[in-house]
Amino acid sequence: MGFVVFARALMVVLFAAAVVGKVASRRRWRAFVVSIEALRVVPGRVTRAVAVGTLGLEGCVAVGVGVSGTHRVGLGVAGVALLGFAGLAVSARRRGVRAPCACFGGGSRPLGYAHAVRDVALGVIAGVAVVVDTGGGVSFESGLVAVAGATVVGAVAVLFDDLLDLGSGLHTPAGR
Repeated sequence: MGFVVFARALMVVLFAAAVVGKVASRRRWRAFVVSIEALRVVPGRVTRAVAVGTLGLEGCVAVGVGVSGTHRVGLGVAGVALLGFAGLAVSARRRGVRAPCACFGGGSRPLGYAHAVRDVALGVIAGVAVVVDTGGGVSFESGLVAVAGATVVGAVAVLFDDLLDLGSGLHTPAGR
């Protein structure tokens, strides 16, 4: 059950961070809307509606996963959404679209295979949690460790683009 607590906390961190990151400022919201438009998967006239719908979905997942009576459905929706986001990243990469990942509101790195791997891994965590959830409880200590671990993993996922940028600079010769 500790894994389920971990997965639930992770999904709350991820989806809440996605919502907050997108609505933190007008600039971030606009960056998100522009990123959807740049993906060229929906007509321009519905871009804003898709952005609002995505925001609503993410908010519902964050709340749904956090509430005990709806957490399994929330985890299932989180898993499906994350796998959908992964598919979108792969599609963009294969079509040569260099749309920025504004997943958490401010990214400028184009969506690509690394984002797909991240999202598939997170989606698998959500899916496995649905399957292994027995409804049993955990001790306070185990729950605390699970939530702390989820917070760290969530922070890594949220800062993923920054970590990729940091890693890409490691191979740059000095002076360039």
